[in-house]
Amino acid sequence: MFRLLVLSDTHGCIRIVKAISDKNSAVNGVLHLGDGFADAQEVFPDLPGIYSCKGNCDVTGGGFPFPEDIIIQTIENVRFTACHGDAFSVKNTLRIYLETVRKNNCKIGFYGHTHIQKKTITDDVVLVNPGRGMAGEYCIAEFSAGQVNFLFFNL
Repeated sequence: MFRLLVLSDTHGCIRIVKAISDKNSAVNGVLHLGDGFADAQEVFPDLPGIYSCKGNCDVTGGGFPFPEDIIIQTIENVRFTACHGDAFSVKNTLRIYLETVRKNNCKIGFYGHTHIQKKTITDDVVLVNPGRGMAGEYCIAEFSAGQVNFLFFNL
């Protein structure tokens, strides 16, 4: 099983990211969906599986390489996309991002930007927002044998 810690919108709240890290030391990777992507890089410097997306508030990289707007990855035979969400107008509709997830042949679309923890299930795709990281909200995605279980938490 691969346990992926999913964060978004931490906005430089390193203390909160460290508290989340302390509660989740057994994760295999971290996905930060932007607006504070460097926070994950700083708190998890030795973790080999760190994935990051650029958010609309990420104007500097804090010394870390600037990430892409959208990423596509595969873990345990499950293909997913990840983005911050502002470029897909996720505050207004999930339809545009859902079409992008499908177009890229992915089963999951992770996004942030709205600051609302949410899992939306359609016929063939699951869209997941881990919530407002600066308030201690996050998600653990457990990948195993082509399946994914999503666990939502709030410090």
